Amino acid sequence: MNVKDQVLSLLPKLNQADLRAVHALCQSLINGPTGAFDEPGSLTNPTLFKALGKALNVTVTPANLSPAMIKALNVKMGDMAAWLNQNVPGWNEIKILELAFATMLFELLVKDLLSRQIKPTIGAVINNIPRMPKILDKAFPGYINAGMGKLILTAFKSRK
Repeated sequence: MNVKDQVLSLLPKLNQADLRAVHALCQSLINGPTGAFDEPGSLTNPTLFKALGKALNVTVTPANLSPAMIKALNVKMGDMAAWLNQNVPGWNEIKILELAFATMLFELLVKDLLSRQIKPTIGAVINNIPRMPKILDKAFPGYINAGMGKLILTAFKSRK
């Protein structure tokens, strides 16, 4: 077994924090020591990023954000995607469905921020992404806890 295979075989055994550290190290090796994020491919989920812009009604590119903000965005959106994969299966199977559903989620987050009298800036939305499960539960009470997250998608799938 070569070194690459040994490393890959160990990854599933790592906890979330260690996986994030490995991810950050890999990004650093790929992007260089400056951590520059000049390419759109540096985003772990470009569709979620696009949905964020749509919900805020702004045009934003990775070039508009600092490396630290992109790093935070990638971590928080990665966590959000993992949570959605577990609780709303199929949310990202079709790109247009993924964009529509994610835009709705970010719009719910923006409305929540406004109701709390917080200006919904890109930074505020990014910082509040971890609250997405509570916000989704508030919009669709009991669906996630009852394992019916996939039912939320039916409204998006039925529109043609």
